Formats: sequence, C-alpha cells, structure tokens
Amino acid sequence: MQLTKPATYLVVGASGVPIDVAVTTVASAGIGVIAAQAVGWFVAATWNWAWNRRETWDSDADPLREWARYLGVDAGRLAVRLGVVAVVVGAVPGIVATVVGIGAATVLGFLGFDRLVFADA
Repeated sequence: MQLTKPATYLVVGASGVPIDVAVTTVASAGIGVIAAQAVGWFVAATWNWAWNRRETWDSDADPLREWARYLGVDAGRLAVRLGVVAVVVGAVPGIVATVVGIGAATVLGFLGFDRLVFADA
C-alpha cells in the first residue's frame, strides 16, 4: 500500500522530530533553548529534505538547488516555530515547547514544499 503525499510527508517529518529534539536538547545546554532551535532545525531539515525528495515527491531535480529552496521554505516554518516556542517556553519545559512549535509549522511546510520546492516532481 502506497501512502498519499501528505501521509508520507507526515511519516518523514515524524522521523525528523527525534533528531530535531535530540540535537536541540544537546545544543540548548550550551547556547540556550531559543538559539538551539536553529541548530536542531538545520540538522532535521536536511534529514527531512533527503527523505522527502526520495519518498514523498520522488524528485530528480538538481539536489543542491533543491536543498537550498527547501531550506528557504523551511526557514519560514522555522520562523513560525520560533514564534510559538518563544510564546510557550515560559509555561512548559523546553522540549515540550519544541514539539509544539514543530507541530504548528507542519501544514505550512507541506504546502510550501509541494508548491515551491517540488512543484515539478
């Protein structure tokens, strides 16, 4: 059974969450929870791009250009995530704020990737 694009995107995204949370948690010990969001994001975004490219959109576009576009779109998701984290981090632990921020940006990411990064796939 083959999953739909949105379902595959969610599976790929879910596989990146533990990577993101782990990197963010480790980095936050040295640079704080807000700055660590960018480190966790970059590592997980690269992971997710590689798997979304292969499994969700089956893209054969130039990888470097596509990765750069992916990071650009995902930077918009990061902005949403950081905003959410900044609002809720005082009320919940940093790891919970991170997961809430990631969840808030999920739909935005799918639409942007589908229309701006992998439109030709």
